[in-house]
Amino acid sequence: MATNPSGPLRLVLPRSRQLRSDFERNHYVILPHALPDSLVRAWHDRAFRVMKQARTIRRSEKGFMLTYQVVTGNLIQALWPELFAFYQGEDTIDWAKEITGCRNLRTSDHLLSAVNLNIMNSTEAVYRWHFDAIPYTALIYLTDSDPQDGGALEFVPQCAPYTPPDLSKAAVVRHFPKAGTIVLMDGTRCYHRVAPLARAVLRLSIPLVYPDSSANHRPAGLDSYLYEESA
Repeated sequence: MATNPSGPLRLVLPRSRQLRSDFERNHYVILPHALPDSLVRAWHDRAFRVMKQARTIRRSEKGFMLTYQVVTGNLIQALWPELFAFYQGEDTIDWAKEITGCRNLRTSDHLLSAVNLNIMNSTEAVYRWHFDAIPYTALIYLTDSDPQDGGALEFVPQCAPYTPPDLSKAAVVRHFPKAGTIVLMDGTRCYHRVAPLARAVLRLSIPLVYPDSSANHRPAGLDSYLYEESA
């Protein structure tokens, strides 16, 4: 893995036939230590500054809870240009194409949701069970998650698209990511959530959204649900 300190950020992200095979079979891959420690520290510090611009979101619908803070893509573009450039970079897109096998994968036209900084820092924080509106998301983690803290990434892989499984019978994958981990998933095939925090610790994650050319539509009302600040 390498960076170019004198120019645009360049990372050598993990690639292999095995990762492609795993993604094809499971619709996700987990890549520990995908980012170098120096970059994780720098991005953690930048996130801590940018999170001052976060919106607080609280929703309750049919027993599903959504409580978190978010910095939307327009602010990431303005306040964190290095991260936004990484999202748009040819190397990043080529890497995602190779792992997913989607040759039409591209950046999103919807700036608010294209790149977010998601923040959870209280025992009230939870991100509800859901499918994503479009297929591919790369989740970058800037903090460590431990079992005693809660906040696991939980998901059921290999679902039929947009078909929620019976959670009482499903085999739920529970992952506590460490800083520098990247999780790449097809969020239309992996039913997923962030479990409630058990302690008031800081959990920082960055979803990067990559539709394919035939799936770039966002349902009406989704952005207001995710991003309109609670009173």
